[in-house]
Amino acid sequence: LFLDWLKEGRAKQGLTIRQLAELLEEHPSVVGKIETGQRRLDLFEYCQYCEVLGLSPCDGLKLLKQT
Repeated sequence: LFLDWLKEGRAKQGLTIRQLAELLEEHPSVVGKIETGQRRLDLFEYCQYCEVLGLSPCDGLKLLKQT
């Protein structure tokens, strides 16, 4: 549910994985691994991710709590 929320946030911004990676100053494979659950986000990365996508970090944490 959480990963779907992140992917949906990226899609709503009209960003590809490559474009999001550029905004985050990361390699596209990192973003791809995050979205498939192969890599976890640390707290700082999570906040950056949310800021770039215009998402509320609190909303994401609520989703994590539900699972």
